[in-house]
Amino acid sequence: MRYTLYPLAIGLLLIASLNSCAPSVNDTTTPNALVATPDTVTLAGLAASGAVSLRLNCGCTFIFDSVVTTGDTAAILVTPKEGYKDSVTTHTITFSGKPGTATGPHNATYTFYTYDADTHGDFWTTVHVFLTVP
Repeated sequence: MRYTLYPLAIGLLLIASLNSCAPSVNDTTTPNALVATPDTVTLAGLAASGAVSLRLNCGCTFIFDSVVTTGDTAAILVTPKEGYKDSVTTHTITFSGKPGTATGPHNATYTFYTYDADTHGDFWTTVHVFLTVP
C-alpha cells in the first residue's frame, strides 16, 4: 500500500517545481530585480498624491525587509496599500504632502529592500519624491 503513494508524491513534487518562482538555470533574460513604476513622483501642492507599484521581475510574491529614507521625509506621507509584511506580487505605495508643511520644495528618497528566498537574492529599488508647496 505504501508503494502506491510514491507516484503521487513524485507527481506533486513535479507540479511544485513547475510552479516555482526560481529562474531557470538556462534563463538568459534580465536577472531578477525589484522594480518601481514609476521611480519618480512629483507632487504639486499638499492635496496632490502619487502612487508607485513595486514588484519583482520574476512575478514572485515578496515582503519588504526594510525601507531606508533620506531627505525631507517629514514633509511627505508614505501610505502603503498593503502591509510591508504582506506577501504579494505587487506592493502599491502612495506618497502625498503632509498637512501643514511649509512652502517651498521638499525632496526625499525612499529605498525599498527585500530578500527573495526563491532566488536567494537581496533586491532594492529607489523612489524619488519631489514635493512643491506653493
